[in-house]
Amino acid sequence: MFTGRTPDLTQEELNRRIALHQKWLNDEIGGERLKMYEEDLFGLDFSGTTLTTAIFRGCDLALANFRGALLERTFFTGTDLTGADFTGAVMHRANFTGACLVRTIFKNTDLRIAGLEGVNFKSAIISEVDFRGAELTQADFCGMTIRGCVFSGASMVGTYLNEATLVNCDLSEVDLIQTHLDGATLSGSLLDGCLWPLGRTPHVRIDGAGLKWILKTVTELECDSPKLDMLKQMIREWDS
Repeated sequence: MFTGRTPDLTQEELNRRIALHQKWLNDEIGGERLKMYEEDLFGLDFSGTTLTTAIFRGCDLALANFRGALLERTFFTGTDLTGADFTGAVMHRANFTGACLVRTIFKNTDLRIAGLEGVNFKSAIISEVDFRGAELTQADFCGMTIRGCVFSGASMVGTYLNEATLVNCDLSEVDLIQTHLDGATLSGSLLDGCLWPLGRTPHVRIDGAGLKWILKTVTELECDSPKLDMLKQMIREWDS
């Protein structure tokens, strides 16, 4: 797609610096860690590369192609990733603090234990993503449709899921007590062992395995539990 923009680096120069980073990873002579600060890298192709522990700080990586890239422990702090494509990328422990992820594509992406605190996923495409153990505190998924993702063990304190639709997602063992869930739909999602906000009643629609697990939980609670009536009321609202 022609944009009229010229990035700070040509694709050829970028490839040369990526090759030096690969040498650095292999402890070869002449290698150099890839470090980029406030550079315009708009639309460049990083697909299939190995950029473990590379640093992109304050860069413009809008529409960049990272399909199939190995990006473990890579830093994207304060970086604009609008419309970037991370399909099939492995991003274990990557750091996105302060990054812009608007319209970013995450399909079959490994984001285990990634640092995503406070990021805005507005209009992003999120499907079959592994978020296990990720830091999602105050991340914003409002109004989004999220399919087939695994959130087990992720930190979701203050995460915004208002009006979001989660289809066939795994939320097992997730603490949702302080998660913003009003208007969310959890369709066919697994909720085994997760913690619910029993002190308030979010307007959430739950069906499939999730509702079955909630019903099972009620039957296992002690009869004199002060939260039993509240939980039953939540189920009646969800199932109405």
